[in-house]
Amino acid sequence: MKTTKRFILTLAAILGMTGAWAQDAEEVTVTKTANNNEWTLTMPTSDVELQVEYKADLTLTVNIEGWTFGATANTPTVSGNEGSGAVTFEYKKKGDADDSYSTDVPADAGEYTVRATVAETDDYVDGTATADFTIAKAAATISYETASVSKTYGDADFTNDLTNTGNGTVTYTSNNESVATVNSETGLIHIVGSGEATITATVADGTNYTYATKTAQYAIGVNTAAMSVTATNYTGTYDGDSHTITVTVTEPEGTTVKYGTVEGTYDLDEAPAYTDAGIYNTYYQVTKANYTTVQGSAIVTIAKAAGVISFAESSVSKTYGDADFTNTLTNTGDGTVTYTSNNESVATVNSETGLVTITGAPGEATITATVTDGTNYAYVTATATFSVGVNSAAITVSAEGFTGTYDSKSHTITVTVTEPEGTTVKYGTTAGEYTLDEAPAYTDAGEYTIYYQVTKANYTTVENSAVVSIQKAAASISYETTAVSKTAGDEAFVNALTMTGDGTVTYSSDNVNVATVNSETGEVTIKGTGNATIKATVADGTNYTYTTKTAQYTLTVEAATGISDVKTDAAEKAKWYDLSGRPLNGKPTKAGVYVKNGKKVVIK
Repeated sequence: MKTTKRFILTLAAILGMTGAWAQDAEEVTVTKTANNNEWTLTMPTSDVELQVEYKADLTLTVNIEGWTFGATANTPTVSGNEGSGAVTFEYKKKGDADDSYSTDVPADAGEYTVRATVAETDDYVDGTATADFTIAKAAATISYETASVSKTYGDADFTNDLTNTGNGTVTYTSNNESVATVNSETGLIHIVGSGEATITATVADGTNYTYATKTAQYAIGVNTAAMSVTATNYTGTYDGDSHTITVTVTEPEGTTVKYGTVEGTYDLDEAPAYTDAGIYNTYYQVTKANYTTVQGSAIVTIAKAAGVISFAESSVSKTYGDADFTNTLTNTGDGTVTYTSNNESVATVNSETGLVTITGAPGEATITATVTDGTNYAYVTATATFSVGVNSAAITVSAEGFTGTYDSKSHTITVTVTEPEGTTVKYGTTAGEYTLDEAPAYTDAGEYTIYYQVTKANYTTVENSAVVSIQKAAASISYETTAVSKTAGDEAFVNALTMTGDGTVTYSSDNVNVATVNSETGEVTIKGTGNATIKATVADGTNYTYTTKTAQYTLTVEAATGISDVKTDAAEKAKWYDLSGRPLNGKPTKAGVYVKNGKKVVIK
């Protein structure tokens, strides 16, 4: 610190001077010599008492160690106070104006300047010194009390207690506001929907605190809320009305209910209704956002009503030759009725209409009407019967079929009646239908059932069948030539196919870029150069079967070099040309490749 010299002049005489001195006083001059401790004074000639005194300057230094916020403040020290003058310490924020100094010791974190002022003493002038120091921010932490929170949609707003040891400003955020929102200032959570969300508290460094970790988080799992759903079955007996299930949602409001007839598929807006008897599962699904979906099923059970059948007459007496007849059947339900005869040698019955036909005599037959449970009716007694009494005799009949291989000849069965004489034999191709006087004959391979009926008055009709079995003959196919060579531009051709049978042939090419083939005729059209396999595939015919069902040949197509560029004259002028397009005088006389009428000819 710079030292200042100060002078004190004790001028007692001057203080008591007369006015004449004051008016005539001369100037007092003080001159500093080279020696700092020596001074030269030039005084007036008048008698004056002069006393000169001086004080030394101080070289001061102030020292202070910074501290951390919240710790005890350190006291500054001063060196160079040689006169032991009274010391005053003052503080200001670093960089502020000097008029902001205060004796109050700062407490908040920051950078400061301390000023030490030493009072003047007898030997030393007053002096000052300054030093900068720092109050460091204290370390702080933030943490949530709970690392995860489980909630259910509809729960009240809540907060998770946050411990903040500092004074930094905290901001709250949610990473999924479709699940939960958070008040950015208070941390108050509001549940929005089901799912997962992470709540983050972010703290800024405060006035007096700094944070190594500036965030704290916790997870929120929001479960879907439960719905209150009941479903009511229906159970009853068929009454012609429609019935369905009932789904009731007690809570919450605004749900969507869908229905389906297959579990897992809910594509109906209304529950299906059923009229016919049966057991029907109806599946339902109840949904609403943020609520647990409810799926279930209920049953519509419609029992069949009771049905009854009965014949008008319990027994009928007939004579051989009587007309067909029916016995009236009463059916109170909707079941399908099937009629049968327990003795078709005496009487047959149409299974659908109940029409009874007398087939022979004498004998007994029971006609039974059997009813199945219908759609909406069940039968305690499912049958009704009546008896038919017919007097008739027996006929002895035998039948011989045919078994052989196709030979282009016709074949049939042989029916022989041993007794009695005079019977009538009729034939048919359908059981129960005998419209032919002769047994039908068959030539083509196949298996044919021929039905026959032998009748005579007072005899039990005989009905039966025999079989004509004609096996397919063996057949074969082959190509006349198994390798064919062609030149690009050649006309379409057919390679002769030898076929001993009657099967349908289909032709194909394995390389349509080289040649295509008409699938029905086998005609081949040249498309390009290269190789192609032409295949004939035969299906078993009516009367023949094939051990080997394919035949094939290889087609090789070579390029017609230079021919495409040959322009010939009219045929009447010259029909033969060489490959350069020059007409020949007559026919070629040596081997080579020539063009005749626009086509390549090879002469060997």
